[in-house]
Amino acid sequence: MAHLITEIRYLGPVFLHHMYPYERFMSTLNKYTKSRVHPEGSMVQGYSVEEVVDRCLDFIDPTNPIGILNARHEGRLAGMGILGEKTLNLGADAFRQAHFLVLQHTMEVSPYIDEHKAHLRIENLDRSEAWIARAHMKGFNIWFRD
Repeated sequence: MAHLITEIRYLGPVFLHHMYPYERFMSTLNKYTKSRVHPEGSMVQGYSVEEVVDRCLDFIDPTNPIGILNARHEGRLAGMGILGEKTLNLGADAFRQAHFLVLQHTMEVSPYIDEHKAHLRIENLDRSEAWIARAHMKGFNIWFRD
């Protein structure tokens, strides 16, 4: 820290002799070098193109880009249809099926599922397993509620 005071006396303020901003700008210009034959020309051309594009972007409205069409499927994933609002009306069978699926995936209900299937097998000895599975799906909600 002691030598900084003498350097400021000799050279003046640090921002007048510090090279970091110039080195940083030169690294930016080096990115525009496309031709090894004329590196300065390609730097000037690349930097001027960037400045022109930045200046033009200030005049374009971001909510209404010019020349870009709206996507055909825009808004459909958010639930908006192309013809307006769509409503979904489920019948009683769909509600019962959804309720059955929720009950099937609940751990507390699994002993009652086995009990209901055993009850169906005892009442219908001559029926197949497929029939018992269909009867279980149709009647488990009501049996469980009761």
